Amino acid sequence: MHQTPRITNDPQVNQEAVVAARNALSCGRLKELQDSVEKPVTLRRFWKNLTGAVSRTNLRIPDDPFEAEREFCGS
Repeated sequence: MHQTPRITNDPQVNQEAVVAARNALSCGRLKELQDSVEKPVTLRRFWKNLTGAVSRTNLRIPDDPFEAEREFCGS
């Protein structure tokens, strides 16, 4: 069985939830949101940011990291 490495030693933190949240950030519209603020601004990135602004403004992310992972990663 594969064990998930511990993110923190804090017993209050659900390690699986942290992994699910990080995975959600790498998928679909959440990845595009991350890219819109982290990628260098090229002409292409500027255009994508401009044309995607409304949909990103309306983006809602579930509080539950497992639900967010299912929604954005399709798993």
